[in-house]
Amino acid sequence: MNKDLVQHLRLSPGIVCRNPDIFREQIDFADWTKVLSRRDSAPNSNLDVGHWVRVLKGTYKGDVGCVAAITNFGGVDLLLIPRLPTPCLDSSLSKRKRSTTPPEPKLFDPLAAKRDFHIAPVQQEPDIYRFNGYRFEHGLILKTFDLRSVSTTAVYIPTQLLYLYQSADHPALATFAFPRPLEWHFAEGEVVLVRHTGQRCLIKAVGDSFAEVDFRVEEGTVRVALSNLLKEFHPGDFVEVMGGRFQGQSGWVEGGSNINVNIAVESRSIGSTEVREVKVGLFF
Repeated sequence: MNKDLVQHLRLSPGIVCRNPDIFREQIDFADWTKVLSRRDSAPNSNLDVGHWVRVLKGTYKGDVGCVAAITNFGGVDLLLIPRLPTPCLDSSLSKRKRSTTPPEPKLFDPLAAKRDFHIAPVQQEPDIYRFNGYRFEHGLILKTFDLRSVSTTAVYIPTQLLYLYQSADHPALATFAFPRPLEWHFAEGEVVLVRHTGQRCLIKAVGDSFAEVDFRVEEGTVRVALSNLLKEFHPGDFVEVMGGRFQGQSGWVEGGSNINVNIAVESRSIGSTEVREVKVGLFF
């Protein structure tokens, strides 16, 4: 019963662990093969490092994470934006019913963790810490899930999480394309800008994480990650904000830059209409 076998049993569906001790008893031979061959028939068995998945259970239900490793017995290690619980300062509150709302996602900060939880994270390598039983890399938490707890369908990342992942600057994520941002909508025939170079291009086709774009050069279409594309706005364009602080508001573009646009928004009250200017990030 080495640690790999114990981990495999913990991840196997139908096996409930309520006691740290190991109990041995005879089981039918058919059950041997079901457990030992579970990986072959498990869902998402074609996952690989760098793939993005959506978590189906627990505190991180609905969040998307990047596969950092495939475990020996049918699980995956995911890099996620941490959702650490808020420390309870009042002991009387511990008797109340726990909130079903998951903690807000934010990058791991060892100084803040020590201040809030009165436990000093153990630094193992530069930007890598051990805290509360978990490993944190560049502000991201590394958690293990069984394959039935993740999904490869409808993997769209909210902009809030996207910017947190980008702010983490994890070296592994630099080589993987982010999934399609939830609030970003691109259409075939639309002229867009490449985020880092400012080049203009025409969208030819849109996929889950990439778009085929035409730079009007001899090599034809090129694949560009959707997270690296920006909409091109001009003064006078009528737009609607799809996410962030001003979500749902619409107005006319008055100006701006490749990062922010200024929008004139109507604000109506009884007997009067006011036009005010708001600044909206293009990533929102």
